[in-house]
Amino acid sequence: MVKKGEDELKCFEEMKLKGVSPDAITFACSLKACACIGALSRGIEIHGEIEKTGLIGRDSIVGNALIGMRNVATSLKPRSCFIVFVSEMSSHGMHSLPDM
Repeated sequence: MVKKGEDELKCFEEMKLKGVSPDAITFACSLKACACIGALSRGIEIHGEIEKTGLIGRDSIVGNALIGMRNVATSLKPRSCFIVFVSEMSSHGMHSLPDM
């Protein structure tokens, strides 16, 4: 699993070097990769990049990925799992997606 996360982050960096701007899905996948390999500091850097794009607060996929990355990387208490669940349910409702 660590190898996969490292490969995903490498691909993310290569995209940016080639001038490809990350979108919400790219950011979400990169944050998940950070969580998989326990790269909290890299996740925080990506969080900063996301803030510059204005996606925080506008895109629930990115918001959920940020919460998930921080939960995994910092091992937050069960209360945070509830926050993630509410956030995911909100996302499903906003996008008319079927229940989980």
